[in-house]
Amino acid sequence: MTLPLWVAVAFAASMGAGLWLASLNVQYRDFRYVVPFLVQFGPYVSPVGFSSAIVPAKWQLLYALNPMVGVIEGFRWAIIGRGA
Repeated sequence: MTLPLWVAVAFAASMGAGLWLASLNVQYRDFRYVVPFLVQFGPYVSPVGFSSAIVPAKWQLLYALNPMVGVIEGFRWAIIGRGA
């Protein structure tokens, strides 16, 4: 039932990041070479292939600053029924 909500949140997060990166690309022309380099770190800093439960407790607050952590955990909760 909550899956459409998580799709909307993921869309909003991706639009926010996309518009921000697009404006940086317009301002700084060389930024287009930096974006693919930054995107490669996405799966490593988001809980795509692992659960957020394995992140140590002292790093949880810093880890939660990534907006995709909540979205991915929300998708897991909506589809599987349990999250971190």
